[in-house]
Amino acid sequence: MGKLRMLALDLDGTLLREDKTISQPTRDLLTALYQAGVEIAFVTGRMYHYTAPIQELLGFPVHYICTDGAFFQPRGWEAPHLKTV
Repeated sequence: MGKLRMLALDLDGTLLREDKTISQPTRDLLTALYQAGVEIAFVTGRMYHYTAPIQELLGFPVHYICTDGAFFQPRGWEAPHLKTV
């Protein structure tokens, strides 16, 4: 098997606990993976503005696939300009 290159995670009921936080052991593991060069992605039905604050719990940039797949933002890109029409 090859080297792990990306870990894509659902948020609600998977990465996040009931209180909407990430456990310290999970944060430590994700940080170690990120430092080892593994790309981390949040894949969720949530809208972007409800997802972005979760990245702050980790302290490093992640990829986003949000709004049931309708929104994608690669890691490190600036926050998008969103306008409701």
